[in-house]
Amino acid sequence: MCNRINQVSAAFGKLRSRVFFNDNLKLDTKMAVYTAVRTSTLLYSAETWTAYREHIKQLEAFHISSLQKIFKLSWKDKIPHTEILQRAGTTTIETMLAKWQLRRTRHTIRLSDDRLPRQILYGQLPQGHRKQGAPMKRYKDQIKTTLKRCQIDHQALEGKASDRPPWRSTCKEVLSHLEEPIFNERREDNDAIIQQFNNKTTLE
Repeated sequence: MCNRINQVSAAFGKLRSRVFFNDNLKLDTKMAVYTAVRTSTLLYSAETWTAYREHIKQLEAFHISSLQKIFKLSWKDKIPHTEILQRAGTTTIETMLAKWQLRRTRHTIRLSDDRLPRQILYGQLPQGHRKQGAPMKRYKDQIKTTLKRCQIDHQALEGKASDRPPWRSTCKEVLSHLEEPIFNERREDNDAIIQQFNNKTTLE
């Protein structure tokens, strides 16, 4: 993960003066270039990831930091992350991952039983044992977590995913609902940081 962030950071630095800090370019152009760099390098094949919370936090921090540089903002401006995302017309990394994973899950479900991606999604080991401690997160665990956050019943997943138009509308609706708790959590964190900063300033 750190390697990918370093690669995107290097690409961002090469384009900083010519694109992102160029006042002659429109914001839509800058965001199009940033999205191309981010998607092709940082989030390449992200729909197959088994991401932990620490990975999401690293990606979100880099995502927000890059947008702040594009808008020429700093923490002193006290602009909430939610407002930065709305200005940029983009979403959180977590929502992007959920969207791509739902799209790939539908594709995997529609494959025949002899295809390897479907076998990985539905397969179970007939024997064996694991080491003591918490088990490592599997890809199917990642999908179950995504479905739970999107409030989609995994038992009725195959029936919903079999028809493309209803599935697309369902994904669009649940992803919009997924943004709300994330934004609310961010607002609470930002309010707490601002309150802490104000209290520190008052004491000084």
